[in-house]
Amino acid sequence: MTAEQFWSVREHLVAIHQQARARRVSPWSTLGAVLAMVIARVDPKVSLPAIVGGRGSCNLFVSLVGISGGGKGASIAAAADLLDFRGDRLVRADHRTLGSGEGISAAFVERVKGEDGTEIVHHTDGVLFEVAEVDTLSALGSRAGSSLMPELRKMWSGERLGFQNRDRATSLPVEAHSYRAALIVGVQPARSAAILDDAAGGTPQRFVWFSTEDPDAPDRAPAPPARIRWENPAPSVIPNSESGMRGMQVCDTAWTAIERAQVQRLRGDGHALDGHALLSRLKVAAALALLEMRGDVNDEDWELAGVIMQHSDQTRQKCVDALTAVSRQANAQRAELRAEAVVKTDDHLVAKCKERIVSKLGDEWIGSGALRPKITAKLREHFEVAVTELVESGAIEVAADQYQGQDRTRYRLAVQSALTKSSALPIRPDSPRNHADLSTDKTALTKSSALPAIVSPDPSESRVCAVCGGSLEGKRPHAITCSDTCRKRLSTQNRRANP
Repeated sequence: MTAEQFWSVREHLVAIHQQARARRVSPWSTLGAVLAMVIARVDPKVSLPAIVGGRGSCNLFVSLVGISGGGKGASIAAAADLLDFRGDRLVRADHRTLGSGEGISAAFVERVKGEDGTEIVHHTDGVLFEVAEVDTLSALGSRAGSSLMPELRKMWSGERLGFQNRDRATSLPVEAHSYRAALIVGVQPARSAAILDDAAGGTPQRFVWFSTEDPDAPDRAPAPPARIRWENPAPSVIPNSESGMRGMQVCDTAWTAIERAQVQRLRGDGHALDGHALLSRLKVAAALALLEMRGDVNDEDWELAGVIMQHSDQTRQKCVDALTAVSRQANAQRAELRAEAVVKTDDHLVAKCKERIVSKLGDEWIGSGALRPKITAKLREHFEVAVTELVESGAIEVAADQYQGQDRTRYRLAVQSALTKSSALPIRPDSPRNHADLSTDKTALTKSSALPAIVSPDPSESRVCAVCGGSLEGKRPHAITCSDTCRKRLSTQNRRANP
């Protein structure tokens, strides 16, 4: 059965589809809200047969999946306006928001003082719990010592709620199958981890996932349908048993499928997210039957529930994919931040290495083998990058030749750097080399060293710091350093050179 055929099979499905289109919301999310609202008003004694383990509960959990502002609340409102609850057998369903796990019990029972102390009074049979955003569920469930998620799982199964406290007077137990509950949670796909991360506990398997999207929404909205009148099936439709429970009938097709799946799980087969898939399907089929005010799950109910569960699986997978995308993006951002941190650290170390190299060089040539050990071990791995950048900036000169048949590379401060470095020193009349010698006899300097071609910048080009090789653009014409730090380093070097 296709999705298109699904919406035309029954009058109630046609009405739900029409109501959704008239209110400009998704038919699927409107259907989910309708089923939850109906289940919340079903007699708590109505139950599913004991196919696996004990008797099953009709309690239903629904998640309405969509982006923020995608129509989750509007779908609930459209469903509420469509349903017309009537009859003397109607179970009044309170609307509650979720709080603590202990608060779930308080939604159904309370302790009242009497002559013999306190007694538990069952004040509400049915509750429709609503959580507008799944972040609320996440915050409540992640509190230290929170019992919310375990209590929700018990509520889905119709198990006994509440805790046995040390003080018996504060305990609020709710007996199994004595209450009716439905839960509607609004879920943004990228925030769905609050439910999906609890797969080991079985929480996501207990939800039926409905999308708030409607890709085929018409341009013109149709007229709204007539309201659906609903009341609890009479005892003649779902008779009482000796235990006082009212058991629904289930078709052989559904019964056999559930039994076979359970056998596979007993043998260790099955996916974690699909552990309760068929039981959820049976709950949906029961909700469809109860929407028709019937007490038996027939083959058509089971088939229609299969279409709904297929939609649920697809919607849930979109949430899984969204979380995967969020995780990948977060990992990529962390990797980028780590890479940026490494680059910044490397850039800083290269700059420090350049400063150290300049401080160790002078007018005389120093071989690479002699210069490298002068650099601290922490900076030494950046030596090649540092000298390359210093040469390219014109701060130092490099010469490559052979000595005794071996290749060698030597470095010294460039003429411009030597000039600026020497200019801070007092000029001695008897100095064998003065500024004029250095500035006018660059060729002689090269020849006297008996070296091949030297890479040296044109002094007319942009000036550089005598210490670190940084640009002096924007500095005063006579400036020879780029910062106070470099100026102090140069002063220290001058004091050492001229004690």
